[in-house]
Amino acid sequence: MIPCVKMLSNLSEMNLAIPAYQRPYSWKTSQVRQLLGDLHESKRADKDLPYIMGSIIVFRDGQSDKLEIVDGQQRLTTLSIIIRLLSEENSQSIFPLKEQKYEHSESQKNIKTNVSYISDWLLKEDMNRSESKKEFLDYILNKTTFVIISAPSLDDAFLFFDSQNTRGKPLEKYDLIKAHHLRYVSESSIAKDCAVSWEKIDKEKRLNLLVETILARVRAWSRKDYQTDVLEEFKSQRVTRKEGSFYKLSRYHQPPLFDQWRFIDRELHDKDDGLEFIFRDIDAWQGTKRLKFVSESKRFMPFQIGQPLEGGEQFFWFIEKYDKLYCDLFINRSILPPLSLKLYDILLGLSWNTGAAYIRQVFEGALLFYYDKFGNEELDKFCIFLEHSLYLLRLRQGTVQYRSINKFIINEFNPFAIIAEAAFPEHVTRRFEDYAKGKYSESIVSKSIKGICGHYLWTFYGENGFYPQSLSQVPSEVQDIKKKVLGIYNNGSKQ
Repeated sequence: MIPCVKMLSNLSEMNLAIPAYQRPYSWKTSQVRQLLGDLHESKRADKDLPYIMGSIIVFRDGQSDKLEIVDGQQRLTTLSIIIRLLSEENSQSIFPLKEQKYEHSESQKNIKTNVSYISDWLLKEDMNRSESKKEFLDYILNKTTFVIISAPSLDDAFLFFDSQNTRGKPLEKYDLIKAHHLRYVSESSIAKDCAVSWEKIDKEKRLNLLVETILARVRAWSRKDYQTDVLEEFKSQRVTRKEGSFYKLSRYHQPPLFDQWRFIDRELHDKDDGLEFIFRDIDAWQGTKRLKFVSESKRFMPFQIGQPLEGGEQFFWFIEKYDKLYCDLFINRSILPPLSLKLYDILLGLSWNTGAAYIRQVFEGALLFYYDKFGNEELDKFCIFLEHSLYLLRLRQGTVQYRSINKFIINEFNPFAIIAEAAFPEHVTRRFEDYAKGKYSESIVSKSIKGICGHYLWTFYGENGFYPQSLSQVPSEVQDIKKKVLGIYNNGSKQ
């Protein structure tokens, strides 16, 4: 990466473009005000000295003639607005981003706001006269300089970008993942749809939670890997763009078409003997050698949380599927049965405490993983046993941090590995029960009556808590366990 210095007026020759993986234009008026003020003060101090605006990192995609901007889009977009408002000729040839279209609604909103602000600023600084505008425009075009860094690969561009302290809004790790997978999307229309769906989840403040906190940890912990590297976790297996619209299914990798199966082998064979599959309740039509899902088709895509990722558009569909499932479970709350929903609401209410909030995220990840594999079968029992086992950590420790949870999962209780290894739901709840057996002892419960641990106990086992109110609704094998804990709690609370 050999840097070179260029004036702003020369950037129009470089065929720069903002790629789809970049975030929307997000500069607010406070950032625009600072840029205008810096430019104005620099010109007034010495109009012959160049004004250095930092680095721009670019990468040339081999399949395009454009230079993709990895770092610098916020500054260049703002400068393009300023130039447009200063230029009476409005010539495209002087713009650093000549053909750039801003289709994201957030970009359009911020551009509109900043156009208004810059127009007012120019009037305030007495630049309504043609010669004043021309002088300021000449200074911006011919004295504003950038250090251009052209990276040999996109990974190198991001690596260098990550090491810089720039004035722009930094990319998160999940932005780098987005860029990585967009490289393998062959059709521009699909790439645009993928970027839009990604930005929608990001705008609704779920992307970091879903990608880093939920899915990355579920995948790693389910295979007993306790060093979670988000970029490595979601790395594509593809090295080139895919041709054609169909994807090959391996013999292990089948879509979730069927709900049950059986094998009939009678002593006296008849036409009903053989392997039988029962379809799920799906909205589909069947043609020659073809079954097509009609409604909510993305949630039936043949993905599993822990699967290897081919890359490209499949990765974005994978994220969309599990975002939809996360929303159905925890935001729209259209899936959880009433008892599980009541239990989850209580855990949500405890999340004012940071440690309880961390444990709740683990609870959400395990529940998402379980539901994705087994559906709502034994769901109430699973939720109660998961809370019973997982929240022992809340009882035992006054302070719970992420490292506490990681240590707990490594050394004591890994619900993700148990779910991954299970062939049927009862295996999961039985393993959970085996782990927690005897752990709610008098020494643990009685000493935890005070503080945050005591608040947790009171919420679940107090007179008006979850279990005294819901005990008749829980499965019988859970009732026996909870009655013992209730007895210990009542004895401890009276001491």
